Amino acid sequence: MTSNNPALTSLEASSQPLVTFERSLCEGEVLAQHSHRRAQLVYAKQGLMQVVTQSHRYWIPPQRAVWMPAEAVHAIEALSPLDMCNLYIETSHMTMASSRIHVLQVTPLLTQLIQTMMTYGNDYSENSKASRFAAVIMDQITEQPVADLALPLPSDRRLQKIVDALMLAPNNNQSLDAWAAQVGASTRTLSRLFSEETGMTFSQWRQQRRLCHALELLDADTDMGFISDALGYESQSAFSAMFRRATGVSPGQYRRELVSTGG
Repeated sequence: MTSNNPALTSLEASSQPLVTFERSLCEGEVLAQHSHRRAQLVYAKQGLMQVVTQSHRYWIPPQRAVWMPAEAVHAIEALSPLDMCNLYIETSHMTMASSRIHVLQVTPLLTQLIQTMMTYGNDYSENSKASRFAAVIMDQITEQPVADLALPLPSDRRLQKIVDALMLAPNNNQSLDAWAAQVGASTRTLSRLFSEETGMTFSQWRQQRRLCHALELLDADTDMGFISDALGYESQSAFSAMFRRATGVSPGQYRRELVSTGG
């Protein structure tokens, strides 16, 4: 299930430890499931994207990135017009590379390094300035803080019914007791399964789903009152409090950041 893009296949076979590939996607465009021989850092220069694996969904806002280890099978969907900077990396040149997929906050330093590296091209020599930039980038990747923007997907068919419903309607406030009656399981069983299969309680999972949907609505410049209703909150202040707890900034601050960066 490796990438069927000949240009990427050729790039990944090159001798350079880090190679780059810039790509743009239209809103709604999907790169079907594939994998890469190298590890990959996908930086969202502009636009919001979603990465989907068998076990998780990840939301990557503008000016953030997603780290994917080599051979990780994934699909990418552009939730708005998307400009991506792709870095393909031989992790043997890194002092420490994560074996898990992570959404990363990206510091201004790494942002500038990535943007500069994209201008050098991929035909660089071992002791060139581009080679030194590549080494710093690989070192900096391991220093980036993780952004908690992942949504684990359960395998139990009863949980899947609940999860599918909440994916379609994040504002659904139905209790776990009500869901238990609907899917034919006890509340205790569902509670245990949510913990075992997602690492979250039911309430935590639903809040995480709402947070990720909020990113989509904020990216689309949706009215704050509408967002609160769409996520099932009784007031804008309740939504804002949740968003600030999860991200460290208010929805308004997040939106202003999108505008200032062209996201």
